[in-house]
Amino acid sequence: MATTIEFDSYSDLSALHSGPYPFVHRNQRVTSLHFNIFEVQSEMYNDAPDVLALGYTRTMMVFLAFNSAPRHIGMIGLGGGSLQKYCYRNLPEARITVAEIDPEVIALRDDFCIPKDGPRFQIHCDDGANLVTANRTGFRRFTC
Repeated sequence: MATTIEFDSYSDLSALHSGPYPFVHRNQRVTSLHFNIFEVQSEMYNDAPDVLALGYTRTMMVFLAFNSAPRHIGMIGLGGGSLQKYCYRNLPEARITVAEIDPEVIALRDDFCIPKDGPRFQIHCDDGANLVTANRTGFRRFTC
């Protein structure tokens, strides 16, 4: 079961979280998604949820140098939704389709201000391989 934990120290966090489920750590500045206490999977600035807070997420957006106006973006994995939110806000003409295999991760979407499903944005609880197979001609690139 996914949980949200609000503590300022990681030692308090390690005492509380011992399961295999994703969990959220929130402090005054950031909200972070973790699968264990040693690594941050995703991070969001509380006062700017659409900004790419981690360097690796900014690097993954390099695909825009090759196609600055994609029509449909396929993403494998939701995490804390950093890439998805960034694309949703900054590429208003693009549809975004996400495959996330873990329903516990999807259950945390509101903690990270991830958009609701609609005409432009869809999250499917499915293996990313199925998204690729079903859309062989629909995507030019995928992000993982």
